[in-house]
Amino acid sequence: MSVGLLLRDAIEDQFAINSALPRTLGALVFRPGLLTTEYLAGRIARYIPPVRLYLVASVLFFLLLSLSSFLRSESAPASGGGIGSTEDLQVLDVRIRDGAAFFGVQTDTETAPDTVIVWLNLGHDRINERAAARIREMGGASPGQIGRAVATAALGRAPAGMFVLLPVFALLLKLAYARSGRFYVEHFVFALHTHAFAFLLLTLSLPFADTPVQAVALLWIAAYSFLAMRRVYQGRFLGTLVRFLGLVFAYSVLLSVVMMGVFTVAIVFG
Repeated sequence: MSVGLLLRDAIEDQFAINSALPRTLGALVFRPGLLTTEYLAGRIARYIPPVRLYLVASVLFFLLLSLSSFLRSESAPASGGGIGSTEDLQVLDVRIRDGAAFFGVQTDTETAPDTVIVWLNLGHDRINERAAARIREMGGASPGQIGRAVATAALGRAPAGMFVLLPVFALLLKLAYARSGRFYVEHFVFALHTHAFAFLLLTLSLPFADTPVQAVALLWIAAYSFLAMRRVYQGRFLGTLVRFLGLVFAYSVLLSVVMMGVFTVAIVFG
């Protein structure tokens, strides 16, 4: 194989991507479900493949989310006194107790203002002990520093957690449309496209953190998913709505479980 042939293939691939990108984004954003129906109909070459589209959208979102979190933490004013100053925090007390929330950090303002308290309950004694040992290694850190360290570690593992959630979501679709005769891979393609749109919209909403814009974005994602289901599965409005609400509930539970798992891994392994 010659260098010229390699260059020609690279140029052709790049041209194909450049020509498919606006067509793909237009269909993804403005015509819910169209990409999935086109792909399942065999019209593949005109659009960016669903796996690549999902990977680009998710990587872009988590990359910019990490950058946004870093910039916000850097621009936040340093807190004074015994909470923000690591020199004043001499003791790190890790408490494992029944009924405690999943994870929390605070200072003991009543009896020992120089003490940072971390309380956790990760559901298993050995996991709790491992997490406590990891956190004690951070002795002298402020509550904000501990929280940011855990959040950063969790953010680094979140893409893998979301990718694991994809086939589970496709399985939920398979169960919801068990009588449709569709293959599992068709539901998986739908999952890839809807998640790609969600990541794209969440990326655009990042500059508007902690504002009503993000709530609107979440509502838009929900409405988009419903419309996409209507187009792809060709169901009646009421039947689609019932399936959609069931999927939202099941997906919310699964997402919570996955995120708890991500944070557990982040706390235990750093």
